[in-house]
Amino acid sequence: MVIPLAVIVYAFIDVLTTPAHTARRGPKWLWALAVLLLPLLGALLWFVLGRPVRPRRTAAGQLGAPDDDPEFLRDLARRTRRPDDDSAPPASAS
Repeated sequence: MVIPLAVIVYAFIDVLTTPAHTARRGPKWLWALAVLLLPLLGALLWFVLGRPVRPRRTAAGQLGAPDDDPEFLRDLARRTRRPDDDSAPPASAS
């Protein structure tokens, strides 16, 4: 009895803390209502169908490989750009 209740409470809190635009297959308020009205079934449906897919973190805390990070790639391009590189924006005269 404790485990199903814990799953329902966890699912409801997860629904409430999920950003509205990231919920899959329906609005967030509908998922919250489903978890409350169909306790265990609603919670299970949330985890399978409604919960957004979150990127997995590596042991170092990164979101995948470094080359998957757009900020890392921009910084790398900035650091490796040569002064005579035509793709670099012209320096502003100060």
